[in-house]
Amino acid sequence: MKAKVILATSLLAFASMPIAHASQVTYDVTAIFDEPQLGVGHDTEFTGSFTWDTVAHSISGLTGWMNSSMSVLQSAPNLHLTNQLTPSSSDGAGGVKATTFLLPTTDVFMGGGYTTGGMMTMGNQNAYFTLDVNPLDPTNVLASNVNALVYGDCTSLGLMGATMCMTGHSLGSGGTMGAKPLSLTITQQAPVPVPAAIWLLGSALAGAGLVGRRQKSSLS
Repeated sequence: MKAKVILATSLLAFASMPIAHASQVTYDVTAIFDEPQLGVGHDTEFTGSFTWDTVAHSISGLTGWMNSSMSVLQSAPNLHLTNQLTPSSSDGAGGVKATTFLLPTTDVFMGGGYTTGGMMTMGNQNAYFTLDVNPLDPTNVLASNVNALVYGDCTSLGLMGATMCMTGHSLGSGGTMGAKPLSLTITQQAPVPVPAAIWLLGSALAGAGLVGRRQKSSLS
């Protein structure tokens, strides 16, 4: 009877503990865009994190900080991009891309949306960053992943103020002031420790087995 009580209590505790899915892996990301008009320290940088689903090959929870383009030092990011509003998708070249926004809307440029190459502001002070990863191994950054990086800063804090957006991409001669993707670094965060409930369950099972054996021995 005592063994059953121990086992039941442990199972209840185990069931109440949240356990992360093994297919979900969290990564840190740093992307830098070269702003050729200014010197070191004035590049546009996005620093954040995302969750990668190793089964679905999808990105979720892309969030991070970015500095207002060419007006705020990259060491003091001031734009908090926390809105990944659409599912990740194929970039058409073997990678997977996802975008996060400053505001809870995908409207960035005049006319709506955030098509790469746009420059005229929607007028709503939005900003965005597009990440691209290698689905075989997000930490193995390819040149194609770097080239697919995009940013847009349509806030009044950007160099162009509220009249025109600051942008960075690989199309043509680059963004508004010639900004192009420079580097991309992705590192896996340390794995989350196994929940204590798992150890509790294992101990309970072992204890229940030991008590059961002792009871059988006493009966014989």
